[in-house]
Amino acid sequence: MKVAFKADSPALLKIAEIGEFLAETNDLLRRNLVFSVLAAVRDGEIPLRNKAGLKVSSDALRDTKRKARLVAKQKAESRARKACLLDFRLADLRDEKRRYLASEGPVLSIAHGIRIPEYDKKIVDLTREKQLLVEWEREQRDLDKAIQLNNFNRRGYVWLSDLAGWLRDDQGFDVTIASPDRAANLLARALAEPAQQTVDQQEQLDDTPSGTSEKVAPDTTGMVAWQAVILNNWSKIEEVHGKRPAAKNVMNWLEKFGPRDTIPKEQPNFRSLQWIDNSGNMKSVTTRRIGNTLSEWRKDGIVPT
Repeated sequence: MKVAFKADSPALLKIAEIGEFLAETNDLLRRNLVFSVLAAVRDGEIPLRNKAGLKVSSDALRDTKRKARLVAKQKAESRARKACLLDFRLADLRDEKRRYLASEGPVLSIAHGIRIPEYDKKIVDLTREKQLLVEWEREQRDLDKAIQLNNFNRRGYVWLSDLAGWLRDDQGFDVTIASPDRAANLLARALAEPAQQTVDQQEQLDDTPSGTSEKVAPDTTGMVAWQAVILNNWSKIEEVHGKRPAAKNVMNWLEKFGPRDTIPKEQPNFRSLQWIDNSGNMKSVTTRRIGNTLSEWRKDGIVPT
């Protein structure tokens, strides 16, 4: 399925306004996209940013979550302090049972063959009903917390490139920007597949004698270990996952075939990849980050488009 953004879409999108910049007329997608993005932001799959484009600090996010928890807790405690109708019914039923047992009711019932009232069963049924109500209130409290977080996140921003990478790599959408002039739109150039090789690449091909196929080792200067492993094994990755592997495909290849001194075999999180730097420190990289790196490499002609 394709998702196209308008040509005039800003680089920094306000979450509440994302649907306005979709070029398609699919109203269902417009409505659901904001909710999906809010969930991805809560799960840490898309970084939340402020109006300046900077990531919202972890302290601010922590304070917001704490405030949401406190608001939900306050509402739950307020409801708990109010006497519930079930509590009155249970108290009345227990009092009636106590009065009945203290009277001659049981003896008379047995003597006349009258059925003894099933107080215990009624109490058990009411208690079960009260437990269901408590569970519902707990669900309501969690929902209140999620709503508070969503209200905060709606006022936040995401980079269009981050959003496009998440839609492409994690959700499987074909993401494009509806721009007739790629050069006039930096984001369109960053996300769209170039229709032909760059001038520098073409000049390099023109200078190469026909019939020669000299293989040049990739330049990994300044790259971290996981990036160097990907670039050095790009042809092998293409053999397994095709000519344009997605970020998830690349991560799967690294998990299965990557060098164990850089990519450990045991990977605890399917959404990120653990790797070892040159100092022996364990670090991790997300699927989104891998996808953004691949996009940059394709734009710069480092890997084939």
